Amino acid sequence: MLLPHRFCLSAAAALAALVPSALRAQDAFMSTLPEGTAIYFGASDIPAAVEGFQSSALFKIWEADETQEFFAELITMVEQQYSVAMSQAKALHEQGMLPVSPEDLAAVRLDSFHFAVTDLEMPSQDHPAPRVGVVAALDFGASSGTVQQLLSKMLPMAMMQMGENAPQPQVSEVAGSELTTLRLPELPFLSINWAWSGSKLLIGTDTARLSSIMKGLKEGSTGGFLQSKLYRTTDSKIGGRPAAFESYLNTSVLLDRGLQALEMAAKMVPNFEVDPAGVRRAMDVLGLFGLKGMGFRTGWENGKAFIDAFAMVPAAERKGLMSFFDSSKPIDRSHLAWIPREISSFSMGSMPKMSALYDCVMEAVKAYDPEAEGMAKMVLGQLQDELGLDIPALLGTLGGEMYGYQGPMMDMAVPQVVIAMDCPQPDLMLSQLKKLLALSEGMVDITESKEGGESVYGINVMMPGGGVDLSAMMDPAFTFAKGKMIFSFNRSDLSQALQLMNGDAEAGNITQHPEFAKHLKNLPQDAVRLSFTDVKAMVGGYYGIMSGALGMFDLPPNLPLDPGLLPTVETITDPLFADFMWSKADADGAVMRMVGPMGPEYFGLFVGATVGAITYAAIVEGEVFGPGRRR
Repeated sequence: MLLPHRFCLSAAAALAALVPSALRAQDAFMSTLPEGTAIYFGASDIPAAVEGFQSSALFKIWEADETQEFFAELITMVEQQYSVAMSQAKALHEQGMLPVSPEDLAAVRLDSFHFAVTDLEMPSQDHPAPRVGVVAALDFGASSGTVQQLLSKMLPMAMMQMGENAPQPQVSEVAGSELTTLRLPELPFLSINWAWSGSKLLIGTDTARLSSIMKGLKEGSTGGFLQSKLYRTTDSKIGGRPAAFESYLNTSVLLDRGLQALEMAAKMVPNFEVDPAGVRRAMDVLGLFGLKGMGFRTGWENGKAFIDAFAMVPAAERKGLMSFFDSSKPIDRSHLAWIPREISSFSMGSMPKMSALYDCVMEAVKAYDPEAEGMAKMVLGQLQDELGLDIPALLGTLGGEMYGYQGPMMDMAVPQVVIAMDCPQPDLMLSQLKKLLALSEGMVDITESKEGGESVYGINVMMPGGGVDLSAMMDPAFTFAKGKMIFSFNRSDLSQALQLMNGDAEAGNITQHPEFAKHLKNLPQDAVRLSFTDVKAMVGGYYGIMSGALGMFDLPPNLPLDPGLLPTVETITDPLFADFMWSKADADGAVMRMVGPMGPEYFGLFVGATVGAITYAAIVEGEVFGPGRRR
């Protein structure tokens, strides 16, 4: 049984509606937001986002005949329950208990969605109560009349149910439209405000801010958000292609308001143990004030999903942790030859020296309280004496270039995993590791052997009391070569890594992977990090294991899914392709770009998994569906 194509389109629309999505075409609402907006996320064109999703790999998997056949009975059951619910709603409408017909309600569509935190202000002489401005805008397009009718009828009913103590709505006129305000006695600094501007439903917690937005929509005036440095810089870095979802975070505002709240708590709470001034000094040393904001966009382009992100950290304000932007080195492309061709994923990039990170943290502790730094160093010294370790020296051996890769997951065995990082002092690292493992009192030890002229160190784990023999599943080992420490869960994989580093591996390297080779042409010369995932290989491995394991479990009788009808691996993997991510830093901050089979779908899958888990639990308990049919 094949599902009708209309259901495929409905599913696409439903998924896109779950994820706030937008095209880059700017909505007028964004232009009304104030320059200091702390948080924004939203969308300007959900129907266009639905079209983008229909070109995606995930939708192609959904449309496949085998996928539709597998879910056919479940969808039929859901459609039957929907039909029953519609019949009940019609009866309620005929009795006057539902102000809108079910057909009109089912036809409601959301064209755009926006959410913003516009104001976060602590009490002051100008306003003794805190000011919290949260606003949302939902554009229902041609179906807005239905929503207006529903809300106009439902509000009086809700007020009646609340009784005599119900707060009374206050109606005022702003920019030619009605603004309704509901003030809550228990929260005098908040109010619930709503109004219609054309087909947009505006909802906010601050009357003055929502009034300003209404005037801006009416008069075409701007609130400054689109002219802010955060937005303009982000747009110059990652703008230029249609986004199904975009978000901005003004970290300067959030950090400042957070510190103000901490200062207020210190004044109001007796014996408050945290020193707000010390926290501010520590944050300054860490360089957190250099992070001005972040922007994020995701969508589909030519059937491929993308995720673009930007962190605004001006070069002139980088210090502490933020100074690591400047210490990151471009990827050494010659080291790509050290990555095997047949892997499911790998990543490569530079990391800060752990000793520099340690020094930065200790300076922050000192800035907070010099006595706290002394205590921390004393405790660390005692720990070093007890363990026989030189922790600062050990940290000094870590940092610089790091890469790792993983092979396809073919069965329940430990997959091929190799991790390598710069290690300029191998003797020091080895001596410190031996001291650390000596604390296990024989449970973990290191053995040394020679392989291809290199010393290879095996890690042996002895489980007490006859526990699980880990050697049957893995043979962890590490070695030092080419100025790096290389670790793997299996000695054979470590041998392959050494062969690749010496240029004598027969299997080839990642630069010979067809999909990676295409992306490599577009990798910026100054990229400091990159990752690549052969999604087809990765998903194929996990799906093969999952489909085999599914037959070992009995599904709930009320869940009409037949494991025998699971789509084949080819059906799931054929539409998939590799994803590729890189990042780089410049004078304005750091840019990250990713292209692959999924982008906005990650958010949809999260929401879908949550809804699915709740529905599954309800099915098991028999709270939603009656007895289902099984093949």
